[in-house]
Amino acid sequence: MIEIPIQIRFSDIDALHHVNNACIQHYYDQGKNAYMQEVLGMKHIWEGYGFIQANTNTNFLIPIYIEDHISVRTRVTRIGTKSVTFYQEIVSADTSNVLSNCTSVLVGFDIPNKKSIVLLPEWTQAIRKHESF
Repeated sequence: MIEIPIQIRFSDIDALHHVNNACIQHYYDQGKNAYMQEVLGMKHIWEGYGFIQANTNTNFLIPIYIEDHISVRTRVTRIGTKSVTFYQEIVSADTSNVLSNCTSVLVGFDIPNKKSIVLLPEWTQAIRKHESF
């Protein structure tokens, strides 16, 4: 599992005085990006091979406010032939309470040719090693 702190910005807050649900998705994206950098050694890729998001399901459990200290925890729970499933949580750094959770399916993608690909063996190996499965 990879855990990163998240800075809540004033612009993330909506009229109900909590973090807007759309901003929470950005926090999850930051977590996936950190995972890919740390586990797969990927940088921001705009050509070659990478991933695209095919599905996401998010549960908003407890409102997040600007004064909260939060982090995103990210891990892979499943590796398929062409896809990986991520499980993520936003947690309170003060209480460890889970404030939101999310599952996402990302598909290996050939960016120049705009088509899905079988996951590269080095990706699968790195994830299996990191997740111990």
